[in-house]
Amino acid sequence: MKKNINEKVLLFVPTVFLIAGVCMFIWGFCWLISTFQFKATAVKVPGEITRMDSAYDDDGDEHYSVFVSYEYNGKKYEDIRINSYSSSMYMGKKMSLYCDPENPGHVEVGSMLFFPSVFLLIMGAAFALIGGGVTIRTMVVSFQRKRINEQGISIYATVEEIVYDTSVAVNGRHPYTIICTYRDDYKDITYRFKSENLWFDPSPVLPVESTIEVKVDANDYSKYYVNVEEATKRIVDYT
Repeated sequence: MKKNINEKVLLFVPTVFLIAGVCMFIWGFCWLISTFQFKATAVKVPGEITRMDSAYDDDGDEHYSVFVSYEYNGKKYEDIRINSYSSSMYMGKKMSLYCDPENPGHVEVGSMLFFPSVFLLIMGAAFALIGGGVTIRTMVVSFQRKRINEQGISIYATVEEIVYDTSVAVNGRHPYTIICTYRDDYKDITYRFKSENLWFDPSPVLPVESTIEVKVDANDYSKYYVNVEEATKRIVDYT
């Protein structure tokens, strides 16, 4: 059933974000340590940009290869490629370089020495926070739903509206949500509830004005679960 496939996608995406974020953060941290170690033994030398080659990738984006010249320990090194680029670079620009005394042909731009590792740390943290936040929220919602299903009471609401939510899309599909109301005549209060996302049109089995079960916390109706399980059992969507 499509519903199950899309639910798995919704759970899979934040998990991928979390794993990718953790991996990037670890990679960035290891790179940062390596950079500190490199800087501790490297020798600072003046350099100059002597060549800049550009090329376009398959997407039409332009990329630059930057080459520098510098002198270390009395020897001149010409057209040595560096592993960084910024829009401020130009032919003839003077810059500080860090040279590896064990391998003088390896140099790094001083002003950009920590940029790659810090960038990975920031991106990794952002991905991990997004993915972890969604994953934790999903776990909390799942736990609350289970508790309400086991300990809550049943009330029977009337389907007021079925909403086709175009603000959300998974695999090009938009979900439906059920809006239902329950009238407590004793308290003179009408409660409105909203179901979870449904990846099929529930109207054939739950049309407007029909009745649907809502599980609620007896002491707090804001903690609820609209029981759509029966609807999911009665519709098999192969589209």
